[in-house]
Amino acid sequence: MLSEAVLASYTPERGTKPGVPSITVTGVSPCAYATYLNYFKLDLEERSPVEFMRMEDGHYQEMKSLNQLRRAGFQISFTGANQMVVHVGEAGVTGRPDGIITVGGVNYLLEIKSMSLDRFTLFKRRGLDAFPNFRCQAQLYMSSRELKSKISGCYFYVVHKDSGRVYDLFEPARPNYIEPIVTVTDRIILEGLVPEKVWNDILCPSCRHKIYCWGEGVTDLSGVKVAELPEVVEMWKEGKLLRDSGEEMMENAKAVLVGHLGDGDVLYLEGLKLLRTKRETSKIPLEKFVRVFGTDRLPEVLEVKETSYVRITEVVE
Repeated sequence: MLSEAVLASYTPERGTKPGVPSITVTGVSPCAYATYLNYFKLDLEERSPVEFMRMEDGHYQEMKSLNQLRRAGFQISFTGANQMVVHVGEAGVTGRPDGIITVGGVNYLLEIKSMSLDRFTLFKRRGLDAFPNFRCQAQLYMSSRELKSKISGCYFYVVHKDSGRVYDLFEPARPNYIEPIVTVTDRIILEGLVPEKVWNDILCPSCRHKIYCWGEGVTDLSGVKVAELPEVVEMWKEGKLLRDSGEEMMENAKAVLVGHLGDGDVLYLEGLKLLRTKRETSKIPLEKFVRVFGTDRLPEVLEVKETSYVRITEVVE
């Protein structure tokens, strides 16, 4: 009963009705056509009560992250109820950055993101290359009338919301990247430009407009199975994160230890031993065999084997 009552208390999203053009910085995309759809509300996103609750949780995580940064001694301004409102481009697209952080006596933009395990792992591995909309959002803020020429970069402070792990990344201001996006956004708003719809291998697969733009598509589903094992999936992702972090730590430690080994063959430490070994391997290069004996004799020695293996990859939604 309690859960049903809570879900029922979250009403549908209030705001601009379909057909009334409007947009904020978060609706501007590296894809001009997505910006066009967002501005004219041509593919409205319907949010469920659970999604509203998740967004609310992000607000709490943001407050927690700000407290953590202040605890570490950083000065942060323009946060919470005191967030500044910035205006981007001639159209004056508004946005509200998470804050301004002072690092080494210099002010930088601060963006706080709370992520699930798969997104947190992906962010650590590939950074903003895997999250182009985050990059676009920060660059738009830095290009605004209020911050342009005053802010030279943005710190992303990222939190894995389940375990509390934290990670940060610095993104410098990139005028050459963001100016074309601002220009086309102004044209969409001020001139009614309808940009060309262009497939992008990075943006389109994870875009919420992909069905609106490209339809369902044709997919061969033979041999595809679907199962629901959330605990096992989370176990695998958690293990992968720990393994990747462990491998990174071991590689960093190995680089230091090899430096201490130098030209030596053996190095003893507290509980560790480094031993330099040399090994000779031999094989017959395929190219050299063909060159010496010709292609006619290749079938005499060439064996073709069919192997089957299972590969697990992450799917980021």
